[in-house]
Amino acid sequence: MGALDLRAHTPIRELPDAAREFFWADEHPEPAGRFAVWIVLDGSGSVDGAAARRGDCFVVPAAAEQVEVSGGLRILRCLGPQAR
Repeated sequence: MGALDLRAHTPIRELPDAAREFFWADEHPEPAGRFAVWIVLDGSGSVDGAAARRGDCFVVPAAAEQVEVSGGLRILRCLGPQAR
């Protein structure tokens, strides 16, 4: 238990730029040329013709060149590692 630091800390709200190579998250609902998981944070609409609403998740393959998003969706795009 000595490894836990339970004191109050200022929250970190951004990843350092060096993390982009390994993991990244943003709110850009567009293919990124690498594996991604999209999480619908708010709204309702569709992703590539599939109904989408808050809480739904979508896998976007690295090879995807275009993904059609419609409606008032707010999407968190979680990116996997960059290809080497």
